[in-house]
Amino acid sequence: MIVRRRQCTRTQTLRSNPDLTGSQASAGAEAAPERAAYTRAGREYRSISGQSKTVSLPPELISKIIIDALPDEWADGRPLSIILPASQVSHHFREVCLSTPSLWQHVVYRNDDYLADEIEALREHLRRSGDASLCIEMGDLDYFEDGAVLDGDDDCTAEVWRLLFAQSRRWRQALLVLNDRVPVPATYTQPLDVSMLERVALVYRAYGGNGIPELPVLCWFANAPALRRLAFTEPFSPSRVLAPWPRLTHLKITSSMPGSIRECVTILPLCKALEHFVAQMYKVEVEGTLPVVEVPTLRTMALRRDAYKIGHYLRAPRLNRLTIRSESAQSDLDTMVAIASRGLLLELHHLSVKDPSVDALQFGQLLERLPALTHLDVDDMPSGRIDHLDDAATFIDVIRKAPRLRALSLQLLIFGGRFPEIVDLVDTGLPHLERLNLYNSRGYVQEEENAHDYEVWIEHLRLRGVHVETSRIIVGDARSWIKQPREEDWLRF
Repeated sequence: MIVRRRQCTRTQTLRSNPDLTGSQASAGAEAAPERAAYTRAGREYRSISGQSKTVSLPPELISKIIIDALPDEWADGRPLSIILPASQVSHHFREVCLSTPSLWQHVVYRNDDYLADEIEALREHLRRSGDASLCIEMGDLDYFEDGAVLDGDDDCTAEVWRLLFAQSRRWRQALLVLNDRVPVPATYTQPLDVSMLERVALVYRAYGGNGIPELPVLCWFANAPALRRLAFTEPFSPSRVLAPWPRLTHLKITSSMPGSIRECVTILPLCKALEHFVAQMYKVEVEGTLPVVEVPTLRTMALRRDAYKIGHYLRAPRLNRLTIRSESAQSDLDTMVAIASRGLLLELHHLSVKDPSVDALQFGQLLERLPALTHLDVDDMPSGRIDHLDDAATFIDVIRKAPRLRALSLQLLIFGGRFPEIVDLVDTGLPHLERLNLYNSRGYVQEEENAHDYEVWIEHLRLRGVHVETSRIIVGDARSWIKQPREEDWLRF
């Protein structure tokens, strides 16, 4: 007698194990090690907590415990693609998981793999989320392959977008990666019901070799009373996006379109509550004459590439953190001087610069206008070690004009030829120093004869209470003070 193995349908799998759907269910045996790991986690969880003790806890308390102990990857997986360890503790815990809407608030699709197998999982995921607000990610910011955009003319892709846009009234955060093949179920000129939306990022990536098209004015967020954080790339621009500009606190613009500088200078005064501004622009020029505008609420600003030109038309008296990264260290320095020349930046505490040794005397004049400066980050130079050691020595001496520094970052591979001056600066010129970052220091130490003196000095600093960090690599923007916490990584692009 031959017994045929019963083949479970996707629906039956969902009913028998509500935590196992999506890409795991379709992956089959490939997911077995991961399932086994979560099963072991569940057994460990049970051995620690004890079912007899936890079953008497009220569901509200269990929900809070589960939410506080969520694994990092829980909010990054596709709908129902990851087994929740807490659901393996007991039947009671499992029921609590399935009836806690806040556990199902994140909907993430970073690529278009397996979309044909996702519709039922997405519907179930949305059902479990109840009336809770949603955080959605449609596409991947970190990759530029075609698969990182959820586009195409198939019915499954269109249904995923339709299901999520039908829930737009529940969006709290949204990251949308678009192109001309994405089947969004709403025209750009159609306002959406997004009354709960607080943060949104729009990224446009041309499909294949297609250029960036000229789009109509985007009206999706015209009626978004809760919107506070807005980020977008070209072809979207301030003049072609209807948004509650006076209520925004965070704004990020990436563009290479002509007129981008003028549009930013025009829109910034309308942002009456703006606290954080980031701009990244490529090969843009200033067209005509522009007025100097004031943004009295601005606290943090980062200008990258050609966006440094915006700084020449901006007055920000309450600026607290400033980062400028163009392709020219001299342009960065000139921009900072231009901003500071419109009045003392009495509240500027954090400054991130790129090789100010190109004009150490000018940098010294800048530091004199920053009486509250406590954090200085000197970023890397593409050329590596400085050959003009006299300029490096002058720059190191100029840092003494900021005696209140509590944190200093230097590339020791660059300034290593003047190591004694750095030692003297830290020991005698910066009495309040609490943190010292010496990047590329290990590469320097391996090459120099004074490696022993270096290690002794580092130990001396640590005994003095200075936290010293060393690294072989150039960290760049990863250590920037404007870096957002993990929960705000959706703003990156």
